[in-house]
Parts: sequence; structure tokens; C-alpha cells
Amino acid sequence: MEFAWYAAKDNLAKRPDEYRDHKQVRSNYARDRDRILYSKAFRRLSHKTQVYLSSENSPEPNEHVRMRLTHSLEVSQIAEAIARPLGLNNDLIEAICLGHDVGHAPFGHAGERQLDDILHKKTVLPRIIIEKLNSNFRNFRDQINFGDFRHNFQSVRQFCFLETYQNNLKGLNLTYQCLDGILRHTSLNSLDSHHNFCKYPWMEAPTSEKNIFEILKKQNEFTPTLEGRVVQIADEIAQVCHDLNDAIELEVFEISKFLEFIGNDLNRARDYVSRKKKETYKIEEQGDKNENNAKIFSILICYFILKTYENIRNGIQKLGDQKNIGAILASVSSEPSPNDVFIKLKSLKNEIVINNYNVNRMDNKGCHVIRELYKAYLCDLRQLPDGVLQRYIVVKKKEIDRLGKKAKKWFHEIRSFLRPDDNAHIYVLSDEEINQIICTLDRCISGNDIRNQKPKLITKLMPYLAFDGDYMRTIVDYIASMTDAFAEREMLALYGR
Repeated sequence: MEFAWYAAKDNLAKRPDEYRDHKQVRSNYARDRDRILYSKAFRRLSHKTQVYLSSENSPEPNEHVRMRLTHSLEVSQIAEAIARPLGLNNDLIEAICLGHDVGHAPFGHAGERQLDDILHKKTVLPRIIIEKLNSNFRNFRDQINFGDFRHNFQSVRQFCFLETYQNNLKGLNLTYQCLDGILRHTSLNSLDSHHNFCKYPWMEAPTSEKNIFEILKKQNEFTPTLEGRVVQIADEIAQVCHDLNDAIELEVFEISKFLEFIGNDLNRARDYVSRKKKETYKIEEQGDKNENNAKIFSILICYFILKTYENIRNGIQKLGDQKNIGAILASVSSEPSPNDVFIKLKSLKNEIVINNYNVNRMDNKGCHVIRELYKAYLCDLRQLPDGVLQRYIVVKKKEIDRLGKKAKKWFHEIRSFLRPDDNAHIYVLSDEEINQIICTLDRCISGNDIRNQKPKLITKLMPYLAFDGDYMRTIVDYIASMTDAFAEREMLALYGR
């Protein structure tokens, strides 16, 4: 508790919309934690892949492999173990840990990469749309910035714009300190680049009319926290150790080969844990040289926890009485210490886990499911649920109000890329129909108002949606929110396969 002055202070917590929150018995960060815990996005993590697909349609179903939910809980346990002797704020630690992965797409990192490819126009458009366009459309579409998909940015978007609570108000209104920890829990080498902080025209602004990501980028309205850095390190520990643990559990490789690979490092870790346990906080004695794999990974995790704690403590002590959170953050590595052991484990994880036969083919299956869903929703917006269509309508109404007469100009510009070939039964929106669509969007109240339009008009609108950043982000948001099993069921419902 000697360094508790570096802990996040409740009275310094700031929210995007302060007027929405009234003081309660709970601390600000405890309220963040509870809102995340009771959110729908958090509950869906129990059915989202971590690394190994565990759905009933996987080749070798195993209910004991880790999912995003169990991973988040394990990150929380590791982060609190690091933070406790430092006297850091456990409520904030837990809030960041529980919320850090809610933006993950179905099917793990493969799903994340596929959604990013969709936004970067690397995924081929459906043939039915390409047939309606002339050869000039590609250059024009390539110039449109649909943005990126990164799970940490999506987690912030989920909590700020997509999730609802308390009289259906948009967003959970989490503190900036919690949102910053969630955003930075993963490596952000390009955090300050235009690539990740590109302007999102489709993103609803918070009530305060401030751009959340610009505030998080500049960190000028709040103080960044050491708790966020601790979660970043804990996430690295959990990913490497627990993914390898799952691989042994699934018999992807044998414990004996793992012991051979990590032998000397394991002995060093065992000795270090045994020597340091009384100096820091109690860790139970480990077994003999014939430990099972759970005990082996317990030793390694304890080793990284103790080394990380020591690294942070030494960094703080070097500053003396200087209570500068920026300086301490700069002095603390974003990876567990010592790096040599950790780098060796990461290398083994990539070799054994990430490049595993079953992981690779299930990754490709997940990407295929996501691509097919994307094509289905792009070809007919009526296949989206009412709530998702409603969100799109709200965003479009704001854009139409902002653009005014320029909204028609956009339709005319896209129309120049269409092929009016009557023999091929390809239709183009007339000026009258463009006015009808704009008026319909402007007065829409629910998604059902779109469904009530003439099917012919919806068919004509199809190619325009491929150029609409608002609609592309709506599709990606919806697919990203799905669990693995729901995505597979949805594909079965749409395609019968």
C-alpha cells in the first residue's frame, strides 16, 4: 500500500456527460464496473471465441477451452494480484478488465481481421452489385474512408454509442479513465496516427458534442492511470499462458515437450516465486518436479506477477517524491518482465497455438461466415433486425439534416457509376425516387418504415449502400456484436447452409 498515492482517485473521475449521473453510495469506478457487468455486450462474451472454437459445429467441441468471458475474468484476477500490493484502485482495475474485450468480433482475431478487410474494401462486393456498376466505380469507392475495425476501439464505441441503459439513453457514460484503459489495453503503436483516429462521420456524438476518441487521444481532460497499464500487462500474461494451457488441455502438444522447451526457465521461475512469496504477499507452495500443467502455469503466472510488481515498484521508487503519473507510466514496460522468458513463451504460442491446423481451418470458416453475412446485408437492408435498421436511420437523418441539398448530389454522383442497361433489367434511381428515399429516411420512425417501401425501390437502392459509410459501419457493428453460434445460425437461416 506504500504507493497508493498513484492509485486512481474517485474525485478525479470524469464522464462525457456528468449531468446524467447523480452521486451514489458506490464510487465512480464501481459504477463503471457494474454497468459493464450488467451490459448485454458483456454477457455475449461467454459465447465468443478466444482462440479455440468451442461451438457445437467445431470439429472437436470442448467446453473447457477459454472463451472471451473466462479470459476477461482471468485478466481481472491477474491484474488485481499485481495491483493489490501497490494499493491501486481495484474497482477501476475490474471495470477495465471486464470491458476490455467486448468489442471483439465472433471467431476471435480472425473475425476482427475480416471486418477490417471489409471496411478497407478488400472483400469483394457481391456479384449482383458489381453487375450494376461500370468499371469506374472502383477508383471512386477506394477513395471513400470507411475507417478501421480494431476490437479495442470497438469496445469504446460499444460503451459510448451502441449499448443503452437508464431510460434507453445511448451509451453507458463510463468515466474517461475507464474508457482510456479499455482503449489502451492492447498495443497501440499507431495510437496517434490518422490510421486509427480517422474521423468517423457515422459515429453518433455524445450529448456533450465532443469527440470521444479525440479526448482519449489527447488525454487533456483526465489523467491517465497506472491501473490501465497494469491491465495491459495482465492481458499479455493471460493470453500467452492460458492459450498455451488450452493447447495442452486439447492435446495439441504434450506437456513433456513443453517442459523440455521451458525447463530452465521454469526452474528459475519456481525458485524466484519461492524466494519472493514472503516478501510480497503469500503464494502457496507449488508441487514437486512432476507438477501437472495447471501448477506449471500457476508458477509462471506468479513469476510474471511478482516480476511486474517489482518492476513497477522500482520505477516508482526511482522517481522519489515526484508524484508524476506520466513519468511512472513511461518507466513501466508494457510487457511482463523479464522479457526473455516472455518472448520465448510468445514465440511458442505463435508456433503451437496460432499456427495450429484446427485453429487455422476454423479461422477460415469464421471468415467465410462473416463474409457471407456481410454480402447478405449489403444486398438487402431489410434482412437487418429492426433495432439495427433504426440505428442506421438515426445516423442517416442526422447526416441528411447536415448535408441539406447536398444529399441529392451524393445520390447523383453514385448514379454516374451505374449501368442503365434495360436489357439486363438493371434499374437506376430516378430524381423522383431519390427525393422519395430522402423524404422516407427523414421521416422514418422505425426500421419497419423501410420495410414498407416498394421492393423495386429497395432493389434500386442496393448499389448505393455499397458507397455508404454509415451503412457499412452499421453492418460491421451488427456482425461484431454476434456470438459465434448466432453468426452460424444466422448464416443457416439466410442461406440454408
